[in-house]
Amino acid sequence: MLEGLSTSQLEGRLKNAAADFLQQRLIVPKIFLDAAWPDYRRTDVLAMDRAGAGDIHVVEVKTSLQAIMDVVSELMLVPAHYKYLATFESSGLPPVNESLLYAPDGMGRIGLIAVTERPDDRSLRARMVIAPERFRLQDKYWKEVDTFLASPRQTSKSAIGNTLLSRMAGAS
Repeated sequence: MLEGLSTSQLEGRLKNAAADFLQQRLIVPKIFLDAAWPDYRRTDVLAMDRAGAGDIHVVEVKTSLQAIMDVVSELMLVPAHYKYLATFESSGLPPVNESLLYAPDGMGRIGLIAVTERPDDRSLRARMVIAPERFRLQDKYWKEVDTFLASPRQTSKSAIGNTLLSRMAGAS
């Protein structure tokens, strides 16, 4: 079912599945794809709960479990309350050494999201395989969160969706 797509197309599908998963779990989420996040390169999915005033959730997507395990140490450095890795369930998901997912200081665990494609309509379904645990977030990052949210270069997935919907409504 997923054959024939490039790695970037597969990762794009994973990003959307992870964003939709967080959209359903959070209260008034602001969700960003490929966001430039403080002290980190780009993050695949960034979600801020309670319209930016709540917890920060970050998801890294990879098309294979090995690629996911390679990014765990980098993800530990990302300033966020909750951190996740997402991959396709068809990539095998052998037992993960869970001890690698815990923060070195003992506060926080990276969650694992498995994504499957439904055969009937080819839509994606994400499910939690390992639930995340809350990481510490230093106070200094809240000012950076405010700066990030005020940046005109950042557009949330919901803002993009609303723009597309209004354009589509105008076309009919």
